[in-house]
Amino acid sequence: EEVPEGSEVVLTVIAQPDLIEVPQIDAGATVEEAQTIIETAGLVPVGPEGQASDDVDEGLVIGTEPPAGTEVEPESDVVIIVSSGPETVSVPEVTCLSFGAAQNQIRQAGLNPVQSSDTVAINPRCPLGSKVADQDPDAGTEVDPGETVTLFVGAEPEQTGPTGATGATGD
Repeated sequence: EEVPEGSEVVLTVIAQPDLIEVPQIDAGATVEEAQTIIETAGLVPVGPEGQASDDVDEGLVIGTEPPAGTEVEPESDVVIIVSSGPETVSVPEVTCLSFGAAQNQIRQAGLNPVQSSDTVAINPRCPLGSKVADQDPDAGTEVDPGETVTLFVGAEPEQTGPTGATGATGD
């Protein structure tokens, strides 16, 4: 705006607000407790957002984002992070692999391979050689880390009934 020369001009200086430290919320607190602590500090609770945890029960607080101790402006959003329970692992597909290769893949997925002494019918997808004919649990199943995956070898079904010459004359 143009004003005559020599006019008084009023300037308003806005100061940086004092920063607030994100409060510590103990792991295992309820969402309601966390919301109250955050609001009392002059901040805005947001969420909750889930994250896998082996240490904190499902539905309870793991922490916040930004983390406790971070200085933020008043009325800043603070996300409450809650446990969605233990992280799961997808069982890899190992049928038709050699037992050594199958065991390696299962270990790499964080699971425990065990070869069963029981046999199953030969898998038609991999009829030759000593290969994994079946697995339990099935590929793609979500399980807790460290769970056991049982590997089965395929075997020909046992013959039933007579196996030699038949008939009165042995023909």
